[in-house]
Amino acid sequence: MFWWHLVFPKEFLARALLPNNKKGKQISINVLEMVCVIVNMATAIFVWDHDGIDLSSYLVLLNWCDNTAACTWINRNCKHSIIGRRLGCLFVGLLVGTKIGIQADWISTHLNVIADNISRLKDEHYGDFDYAKLKETYPILIPCRQFQPSTTLLTMIWDVLVNKSCSDPLIVKGPKPSTLG
Repeated sequence: MFWWHLVFPKEFLARALLPNNKKGKQISINVLEMVCVIVNMATAIFVWDHDGIDLSSYLVLLNWCDNTAACTWINRNCKHSIIGRRLGCLFVGLLVGTKIGIQADWISTHLNVIADNISRLKDEHYGDFDYAKLKETYPILIPCRQFQPSTTLLTMIWDVLVNKSCSDPLIVKGPKPSTLG
């Protein structure tokens, strides 16, 4: 098991709005939620490769999202926007390069307390958070390890969000799992 915390650059957060934005300069919150699912998939690929887990049974990552839009974006709705299609290409590239599947499913916000709290981490005094406090607060995280997305992975994601680039899935599958984190 693993967990991760990604601090989105302030320029993205400032541009994040609810869906149906017509100005073209803002980033839908659904886009940021899809990025989280992409990072989850990359994390699973990295961990299963790093640990040498036998994938002959074709494992499926159950990705719980407390945002129903994130589930539908992964399964079909990303194709309704240009940036969604571009993130979709990146996501497909990750899927093509692995035997791991993914099933996005909804989880109630009330059952997603730990993930919600991780997503809101901040230290009011210093700006950086002491992640060790998480294990004190949530002992269930003690056996879990932290994943840090690599510069390679983040560059591919930021390139889609900032430059509106479209990753070729065949190129995305090129990076070895070890380069994802």
